[in-house]
Amino acid sequence: MPDTPNHTENILWNDNIEKVVKNIGNDCKAFKIMHINVAMQNTKYYNIFMLLGIVLGPLSGTIGAIGSALDEKADPTFPIIAAIVAFMSGMIIAIIKFGKHDEVSILNKSTAAKYISLETNIRRQLSLYRNNRLNSYKYLEWVTTSYEKLFESAPLISTSIQNEYVKNYNTSLPGMINAEIEINNTSIHEVVNTEEIVINIDDNSIKKLPEPEDVRGGDAGGDARGDAIGDKKEKKNKKCKNSEKIGTTTDFNQFADGEMKYQMGRMFGFK
Repeated sequence: MPDTPNHTENILWNDNIEKVVKNIGNDCKAFKIMHINVAMQNTKYYNIFMLLGIVLGPLSGTIGAIGSALDEKADPTFPIIAAIVAFMSGMIIAIIKFGKHDEVSILNKSTAAKYISLETNIRRQLSLYRNNRLNSYKYLEWVTTSYEKLFESAPLISTSIQNEYVKNYNTSLPGMINAEIEINNTSIHEVVNTEEIVINIDDNSIKKLPEPEDVRGGDAGGDARGDAIGDKKEKKNKKCKNSEKIGTTTDFNQFADGEMKYQMGRMFGFK
């Protein structure tokens, strides 16, 4: 027996589990109908045999009495008929005793009631919303176990009853005989390494920044800034410390939402 998974509490309802449970419910419905037919058939046989036994017993005695009242040597018809009826009455009683039609009828009726109970439970469970149902793994395990035990203890169904069910309902036999095994190949994808943030940089999406003008008028500062921007474009993954290649006030104002301009104006009165 395979080990029971330790994450059964987290198994949610899905289409495949619902399909398995639904198929078991349909099988219960089919077996219920067939067992009811078996019970009705045996009840019918039992009633017929009992009626014949009730009638033939007294009838044989009556015919025998009539034959004894008449001259047996003159007409032996009545004694012969009485013997035949008595023999048939004994045969009927033997069929009732060893056929056990009443017991078979009661047993099939009880089995059909159990199938009805399991089918009703499945129908009620599947009618609920998925969030309101029982745990899917435990319920599926209980349904399959109950179905197997019920099928194991149920009486056999004759071929004629099975053929009659297929003919009347224009369907196949229950899935216990003809069902195909299906595979659930879907899986739940888990998120791994959620603490790391990965940025995808496309080289084609990098645009060259306009070279800022030198507010101090010096060419050396402009060349240095141009080299820094060009070096940043060629090696976008290069790390720079805060003390290296500091841009001008115009750069800070452009990429800091005017924060630098505001602070300079507040501290030194620059506008």
